[in-house]
Amino acid sequence: GNLATEKYAKERFFACLNHGRKKTTEQIHLYYRKDELEDEEDAVHDVDLCFRLFVKQLPPVKILEEEVLNVKTSEYEAMREKVEAEIKTLRDDKLHLQENIKEMEEQNKELKGQLEEAEARRQEILRYSLMDSATDNIATSKSSCFVAASACIFALQAHFLAHLMRKIPWYLR
Repeated sequence: GNLATEKYAKERFFACLNHGRKKTTEQIHLYYRKDELEDEEDAVHDVDLCFRLFVKQLPPVKILEEEVLNVKTSEYEAMREKVEAEIKTLRDDKLHLQENIKEMEEQNKELKGQLEEAEARRQEILRYSLMDSATDNIATSKSSCFVAASACIFALQAHFLAHLMRKIPWYLR
């Protein structure tokens, strides 16, 4: 990503620079490349004020000889290829995950539609069962109609919930 424009790119870049180090630093300054100086040899240009201030505020650095590691330039190409392969794997994994997310969103949309349909059917069944119950039990007392309707509603809700739970994937419950 572009360190100047991408959100959080600097933070991720700084974290990578500090990764695996015993001592980390916040003393990092990005000095952007000047393309107009690219073909010049021994070019002199004025550094910007931000860089001057950065250099002035740096703490003194003491490097002990035993802490210095040899740079293994002979292994650079193999390391670069390994990193490129890991980046390709990560990109492929990202694409695969994006496809899975899209699939899951489609399934979720479908399940929501089924849930809405089932709820509409439940409401319709409930309405008809209450009407049937009311007409069948006109001669009975009001309390027995209420108990019968309540039992019917409870049975329908239990059946409906059991039916829905079978259709909803475990990761959406």
